[in-house]
Amino acid sequence: MRFATPKEIFTRVLTPALAFACLTCAAPSSFATTIDFETGAPCCFVDTTPLTTLYSGLGVTFSGIGGPPGSILDQSGGFGINARSGVDFLAFNTEFGTGTGDQISFSSPTSNFVLYVGDGTSASYTATAYNTLSQQIGTTTVTPAGGVYGELSLGFSDIAYVNVTSANGVWVADDLSFNTITTTATPLPAALPLFAGGLGVIGLMGRRRTRKNAVAIAASILMPPSPV
Repeated sequence: MRFATPKEIFTRVLTPALAFACLTCAAPSSFATTIDFETGAPCCFVDTTPLTTLYSGLGVTFSGIGGPPGSILDQSGGFGINARSGVDFLAFNTEFGTGTGDQISFSSPTSNFVLYVGDGTSASYTATAYNTLSQQIGTTTVTPAGGVYGELSLGFSDIAYVNVTSANGVWVADDLSFNTITTTATPLPAALPLFAGGLGVIGLMGRRRTRKNAVAIAASILMPPSPV
């Protein structure tokens, strides 16, 4: 009776099992989130509070740069530009105590950050992205015409937070969107135990073949060939 060699076992059984295990590994996925800041907000800063954790359930929080964060207001507040969608936007005015911009932080790694910004003049806006190690990974600047929105877009992955600032003290932002990167845990493929067991069989057969070879060599030494 002929037994399969370790090479034959690996070729016929373990190679397909390993291939199946690799095919069932999960790749990171992502889902898109859009925030339009529609809350039925008032039109004046004195009637609202700074935006901080309102959207934490969507994985994003806001903190001010150079002062308190911006507030959600109705477009009738006299910013020289209407809301891009709906009637509300995220507004800034340093004369009313806000900072020059916001740090937008994400609870999970993020990619494809987009935010629309504008005012009644023609100011410049900058968005700078950082990873989970607080290392800068990219920046972009736009200078839209007065009354027109410009798009701040950062297509990088592994974004932990983005700093958005303006050269103008009075400005608004609207329609924030981003992709949250997630990794789904994958159950142990059924082929992996077979693969591990096969490795054990190869090891056992290898030891038996080594022991058999050693016995044959010892026999040839102790029992010289018969004379012809």
